[in-house]
Amino acid sequence: MSMLLSIDNLTVGTTPRRRLRGLTACVDNGEFIVVLGHNGAGKSTLLDVLAGVTAPTEGTLTWQRDDGEPAQVNNAFTNRVGYLFQSPETGLFAGTVAEEFAVTWGISPRQVQERAAEVKSLLRRVGLDAIELDDIPATWSTGMQRRMAIALVLAENPRIVLLDEPSAGLDGSSQQQLLQTLQHMRDEGRTVIVATHDTDAFLSLATRAWVLADGALVYDGLLSDLYAQPERLVAHRLGLPPSLRLQVRLVRAGLLDAPAARDASTLVESLVPRRGPIDEAASETNLATEIADDTITETNEHADAALPSDASASLDRGQKYRGRLNIDSRSRWITTSLFTVAIALVHNPLGIVLGLCGTLALLVAFGAKWRRVAKWSIAWGLFALLTTAIGAAHFGPPFHPTAHYGFSFVAAGHALVSILPYWCFLQSGQLLVTGTTALEVQAMLEWILRVLHLPARSRHLAGLTGGMVYRFLPAVSQLYHVQLRAYRVRTLAIRKPRFASLRLTHVLAPLVIRLIRYGETTHNALVARNLFAHPIPLDQLLPEKLRLRDWIVALIGLAFATAIVGMQWFV
Repeated sequence: MSMLLSIDNLTVGTTPRRRLRGLTACVDNGEFIVVLGHNGAGKSTLLDVLAGVTAPTEGTLTWQRDDGEPAQVNNAFTNRVGYLFQSPETGLFAGTVAEEFAVTWGISPRQVQERAAEVKSLLRRVGLDAIELDDIPATWSTGMQRRMAIALVLAENPRIVLLDEPSAGLDGSSQQQLLQTLQHMRDEGRTVIVATHDTDAFLSLATRAWVLADGALVYDGLLSDLYAQPERLVAHRLGLPPSLRLQVRLVRAGLLDAPAARDASTLVESLVPRRGPIDEAASETNLATEIADDTITETNEHADAALPSDASASLDRGQKYRGRLNIDSRSRWITTSLFTVAIALVHNPLGIVLGLCGTLALLVAFGAKWRRVAKWSIAWGLFALLTTAIGAAHFGPPFHPTAHYGFSFVAAGHALVSILPYWCFLQSGQLLVTGTTALEVQAMLEWILRVLHLPARSRHLAGLTGGMVYRFLPAVSQLYHVQLRAYRVRTLAIRKPRFASLRLTHVLAPLVIRLIRYGETTHNALVARNLFAHPIPLDQLLPEKLRLRDWIVALIGLAFATAIVGMQWFV
């Protein structure tokens, strides 16, 4: 085989948060490579780099052009790459089948109608024979949507096909259809790279396997060799696939000589009569015994280690980010809310500056994440720069009939002071959202309504609604980034300005649909668990009484907020 792609010292990210670390490998034409690794090992990042979605921090990618000459990876290469990213059904945002193909080919839906025979041929290849051009993929099952996404990849006629967890969430028949499609791709001579946890599914197709661990390539060889040495899989926190786990148990029982890459029929033929008591067989296969025992607990032992670096923080944000003073959530919310209302009511420069100082004090006292503070400050800074420049510039006639062209630093200062409250709003907003869990919000609302002597059912419904809304807010950002990434991947090969103008529609419209579905799913979960009638016991989340320090912080916040508002009336 001739080499298609050379990867040299590929690195993504900076120390200590590197997602890929000095990865070096090569890919030959027509290969079928399976990429394995625990969650967070760097599989998706590697595919993103190969697809051109993510730029490497260090290293080079070299590919062999059609004329046989080597070249640095550029748009000419990425245009020959088909990428089936994780959950590709999120990328079906255009509308009808014809409109989806229009996005892929960069043409109009009317032109797609003229290529109806080609579209039908592509759909037949993925088992969608009965689909028409005016059908809407958003109404299909996940398996059908996944097959539609593969058809769109094939429509690009890619030289290399990248797939990220393509079999995840598919039933047996859909998975079999997927494997048949991938077999056809391999038979056509296309190069296929699949990132997966389902090793058994791709055993018969793979010509090579890569194993990633913490961003580094720790194995590059035959997949069958990994099956013959299952201790390697356990060592790199992969766990054993079902077929290999069964073989290890059979070896332990003395019914199989050694584990290997076998399908069901081959495994049956390889079974041997037991050569002695179980204890004797076990003593002859100490390694197999150790692997079998480790495999039972391996998944649980490494579940936390496999999470992304910031995932554990999201499990209990309220407990982890309670702040330097360990303030009760109720006092924290009351103080932050008082500051926000006070800053919104004041327009006096001295009051605004006092509010700014108070916001900084809250960020320190409540243990705000400074990386997030800086992120929001940069966004506000760009807005402030533009607003200040417009407010302080004099453009002369006809915009300012009585003024000359110029720039007023006094006006710039006034404009800057007037938009300082928006920075305070951003930072107080992140204090409200990131420092408390949804259950704590629900408990706080019920506590407030209990103080007001409202009926128990009203308290419960109000608290449950508030907790759901609070849980919904982070989902908006997460789903938006998922949808934006899907759009970017789908339109990598489209550089036409007229399609760039559709970005807002292609991202926001499916985002709204997904948010509605998210809300429906959440409601169904609440109904299924009967939480409307039987509330969650929340008494242990919040202490029955506020501590002295909580009262002190709340009173200081009230005094500070009163002082800020007082600046508006008495200064």
